[in-house]
Amino acid sequence: MAWPDAPRDMRQSPEIDAYPENARIWEIAEKRKDPNSRPEASEHIDALFGSGSQFYRT
Repeated sequence: MAWPDAPRDMRQSPEIDAYPENARIWEIAEKRKDPNSRPEASEHIDALFGSGSQFYRT
């Protein structure tokens, strides 16, 4: 945990705040794979870890 002194409500939230440093590089690489797509790292992260994901269910 990065902030062990964070308020209790924040420490118990099922949500995560994450945005990788290489997000823009990932978006460019994904766009090259499919020029018609509009990849957004935040949407991909949400699909992997957000509500309804395997991570969330576990």
